[in-house]
Amino acid sequence: MNQEEKIAINQSMRLLEIFRTIDPEFSIQAARCFLKIAAATDGINVGDLRDEHASFSLVSRWAKYLGKGVTETRAGVDLVTAERQGREVVLRPNPRGLLLAQQVASIMRKR
Repeated sequence: MNQEEKIAINQSMRLLEIFRTIDPEFSIQAARCFLKIAAATDGINVGDLRDEHASFSLVSRWAKYLGKGVTETRAGVDLVTAERQGREVVLRPNPRGLLLAQQVASIMRKR
């Protein structure tokens, strides 16, 4: 393994650790969902988070987890806000989510 590959792996490990400090059970799928939300300039519709690997109901659960919570007994990580716009729900990072996105960007810029 060359030095550049080692750096990339170390960056990936630091990214995973950032998410794990928020919640030790923070899944890679939820992290991927958060990163898609953070990258969307004007927010993103829950339906637009779907892909060939995730159903609408699964993405909806991740979105709730990233927000205030899935149920009254399971709190979310409070990184995004959900705003209803007609029939759609648009997700955006809240201030805590923006801080996390900046930390992620900072790690990715380091060489």
